Amino acid sequence: MDMQELKRKCAGRWFSLYEQFGIQVRSDGRHSGCPMCGPGRNKHRFRVSDLGGDGTWICTQCGAGDGIALIQKVLGLDFKETIERIEEIVGGCKKMDKTQDIQIDKTDTKALLNKIWSESAPLSGSDPVSKYLHTRKLVLQPDNVRYCPHCYESDTQKHYPAMIAKVMNSRGLPVALHRTYLDFDKPMKADIESPKKLTPGLESLTGCAIRLFEPKDNTVGIAEGIETAIACTQLFDIPTWACISNTILEGFEPPEGIRRIIIYGDNDASHIGARSAYLLANKLYNRDFIVEVEVPEKQGQDFNDVWLEVK
Repeated sequence: MDMQELKRKCAGRWFSLYEQFGIQVRSDGRHSGCPMCGPGRNKHRFRVSDLGGDGTWICTQCGAGDGIALIQKVLGLDFKETIERIEEIVGGCKKMDKTQDIQIDKTDTKALLNKIWSESAPLSGSDPVSKYLHTRKLVLQPDNVRYCPHCYESDTQKHYPAMIAKVMNSRGLPVALHRTYLDFDKPMKADIESPKKLTPGLESLTGCAIRLFEPKDNTVGIAEGIETAIACTQLFDIPTWACISNTILEGFEPPEGIRRIIIYGDNDASHIGARSAYLLANKLYNRDFIVEVEVPEKQGQDFNDVWLEVK
């Protein structure tokens, strides 16, 4: 295996890779709990610096290393299997053999996804998820967003009410679930370190999205967050999907039949949202898609913030 070539393919993609392996880390360089020695033990001992685009991290308890080392340590794999799993996502190599352990992992993941989804219910307009969305002036209720009364949260090891959304690949198949944990008493996100989490995926999340609404006139909009995507649909009358994060947004793959994509980027202070929007726009433009990019005028805003000001 050519390690230099692998690192080149992974450069700048480590936060997306961490998400796809179910590893919860902060992408803003701030300290948090460590996914190796226990996220609930010390919330200030670990951070990802991603120096040189290598996914580098440091923990005052576990030491330091690159992205390969973090995935290896968190998942408890040997070095060879870690490399094979990473290569299966970033491409450029033969897929690894389907060993029994990996088959069991996928079976367990599918069972987990089915359990969470079956324990959830469609939005009614008066459930806690609907009430949370109403605080953001969001009234549309997508079919693939549901309410789960008791959803397990791994950092606190407690159950919370949660907004559940189905993540689908470019072929329209469900591959993961996104959870937004909510407060028990108030219509707001739970006061925990990471109130938004992805389940492990059945496959790479590259190219995936939360398909909130049916496309119209061969057109779809995409944004990062669920709330932002619903706000864009209400604001512009463009069916908009959520790509969860800027890194997954960069790899968005339009499904068959879509010709026009409108990318609604976040205007965050770091400019990462706009950067990701234009990176994707350039990639799709070079593939002859009709592409537009919209970014809020005010720095620090996403389009849900814009919608709140309009209303």
